[in-house]
Amino acid sequence: MNIGKTACACALLAMMAGSAAADPGASDPASAFNAALGDPSLGVRAVRYYQAPAQPASPSEVPGGPPAPPPEAAAKTPDGCAKEESCEEKKEEEACKKEECKKCKRKTGCWMLDDFGKSLCKTPCSDCIFGCKKDEPCKKCGEEEEPTCKAEEACTPAEEDWTIHHVLEDCNLLKQHDIVIGGWIDQSYTFNPSNPSDHINGPVTWEDQSNQYQLNEFYTYIYKEAKNDGEGRAIGFRADTLYGTSARFDTSAGLEDHINKSQSYYGLAITQAYVEVAQNDLKAKIGHWISPVGYFTVGSYNNFFNTIPYTYQWGEPFTHTGVLTSWTATDKLLLGGGITRGWDNSSNFNPHAGVIGTATYNGLAKEGDSLAYVTMYSMEPNGGYQNGTQPGYTQQELANGTGPLYPGKPTFSSRYFQTLVYSRPITERITYVMQSDFGVQGNASAGTSAGQSVARWYGINQYIYYKVSNKWSWGLNGEWFRDEEGFRVGGFLPDYTNTTNGGPAATRGYSVNAGGFAGNFYQFTMGPRWNPYPNVVVRPNFRFDWYSGATGTRGYADPYDAGKLNYQGLFITDLVLVF
Repeated sequence: MNIGKTACACALLAMMAGSAAADPGASDPASAFNAALGDPSLGVRAVRYYQAPAQPASPSEVPGGPPAPPPEAAAKTPDGCAKEESCEEKKEEEACKKEECKKCKRKTGCWMLDDFGKSLCKTPCSDCIFGCKKDEPCKKCGEEEEPTCKAEEACTPAEEDWTIHHVLEDCNLLKQHDIVIGGWIDQSYTFNPSNPSDHINGPVTWEDQSNQYQLNEFYTYIYKEAKNDGEGRAIGFRADTLYGTSARFDTSAGLEDHINKSQSYYGLAITQAYVEVAQNDLKAKIGHWISPVGYFTVGSYNNFFNTIPYTYQWGEPFTHTGVLTSWTATDKLLLGGGITRGWDNSSNFNPHAGVIGTATYNGLAKEGDSLAYVTMYSMEPNGGYQNGTQPGYTQQELANGTGPLYPGKPTFSSRYFQTLVYSRPITERITYVMQSDFGVQGNASAGTSAGQSVARWYGINQYIYYKVSNKWSWGLNGEWFRDEEGFRVGGFLPDYTNTTNGGPAATRGYSVNAGGFAGNFYQFTMGPRWNPYPNVVVRPNFRFDWYSGATGTRGYADPYDAGKLNYQGLFITDLVLVF
């Protein structure tokens, strides 16, 4: 499309007006699939299943390399072989290619069935089976003068254009300033055979509502990368906003709680708003940014599955406010660190500062693998409240819903957390990912008084991805998560309707009567990621959850079916439209 400068400028100003604190980011979620691993600022969450190993360039593609000879330049013998090769050499080459087919390397001439265990392949001089270029008819070797007996010159599969296009990508004003604007709309439906009376799929998110439609995300972003190619100085920015049912899980204290006042499943979240400065090999984000911990990340489209694991929803932070630096120490080692205002906090709700450190090493055991580590320490709410109200707020303000979301001043204690993610390509099409989390907090409470015990939570996530083509990939996820003292998993969305406490009912979700589940959570998820078109994603999958542990302490005996069951099965599908 061809958008004029005037219309483009108006669109740009409108988008920037909706994101008050814009700043530069790494790469946009659409194009980040192949670039994220090279961005040290993304930390552990840079690891993605869809980062296919780079294919080696042909000699003609290497700078300074010899140009590939044109096919028509090769003279033929009566046997159909090029003069510079003997027929014996040609037979050896054919035999070699057959052997490659048997190894399922998907070289030119292999049948598609080779990926399913059958060593079938067609020789260079047989009929074309599939994959011919659109402008080249299938021919038998020697049928005409043009074809040769070289497999790489006959019926070469044409590369499919699978570029994701953005609505404003042709805007000249944006191109001149290297600014990218984009986003997506994610909508879903979840079938829960248990049909829970509260219409909530227990502790499962982001698809938390049973047997009904959800507009999960209307996600927008604008960014300008601080790109300096490792030399000199560059400045950029990034701002992301999310409207939908997923916004409830991505809020930051002191930020969105001033926006989302009504009791609703829908809300607005400002997931990122930062400035980025690059100086040689050092980069720094200043502002509000997505946490680099774990494997899953904010923005459903950025993840393979549309539901998220327990380790992410209940064990990790979503965002931070502060400063995060990253340094390219070597070609393989990326180091980072920063200062934050704690987990999911942007105000004096948490008056304490926290620290974060990251390290990512690429090519640890083999080419293409990655090991990433993130650690953090901070003072966080421990489940208890001090007597009295928040300083500066009257009881009337609390009763009117204009005060803080909590009935009293929360108490804080020290929290340590770490996460480790290892990603390894098994073959050209199969990728394995393993993630482990561990968190501990002192003087934590799952009830209403502080100082009961030390709380620990930890787990292991494993993923297997199989890429069939640009259109189809299959995924399998198995998880074990343990909430040892029942401190983490439970109703957490503010819903203080008790007039004695005087707090407002802010958002809706998993009941505050659910919690205190001291035990083990397991989940198994499988399904495809289908891209019928580059800008369209469909993700149908099946998820099964079960819990083994103590009875809940807040009212619900079990986590699922409004407290009635310790297991749950879900059939989920969503549709993502990228713009």
